[in-house]
Amino acid sequence: MNPYIADIEINLDAVNSGLRAVKALRCAVGGHGNRMCKILKAEWSRQARLYRIHLEVQLLSSMGEHGNKQVHKEFNRLASQATEFLWQSALLQLRAHHRPKKKGVPGNRIFTEGDVMLPEEVSKCLAQGPKFAVQPQTTASERLSLVRKVSSLAPASEMDRCVSSGVDVLLRDNSDPGP
Repeated sequence: MNPYIADIEINLDAVNSGLRAVKALRCAVGGHGNRMCKILKAEWSRQARLYRIHLEVQLLSSMGEHGNKQVHKEFNRLASQATEFLWQSALLQLRAHHRPKKKGVPGNRIFTEGDVMLPEEVSKCLAQGPKFAVQPQTTASERLSLVRKVSSLAPASEMDRCVSSGVDVLLRDNSDPGP
């Protein structure tokens, strides 16, 4: 063992408790599990910074103010590699035990009266829900504009009669909520 790091104690209990916490997350799914993994990674990085500072203090006390910077760089590199290795191995264990949620069949169930058979495209449209299954209601002003557009396609002699017939139909229709 290197005499420069003989005095450094690594808190294996903290690392093992972190690994146990990550293993406990294997049941967690979705955003909460991701947030917990980020928190654990941040905590491990904080502990690694603490160990690096402790290492630097030990090296400075044993080698003096102008100690060997190459040795310090080498120890920092080893600490970074060890931290990354621990995190990657824990992350692999977590991903190995994670099972994604099974997605249900999209759409709604369609109920019909009796032995009614619906075409495929109608069934798909109805299964998308009420937003797509119900024809959108038009306001009175939209329907009046539609009457005018249709009457403009009629011959000039029939245009006035088409407009008055369309307005009569609109007046008889009392299902309109109004503009």
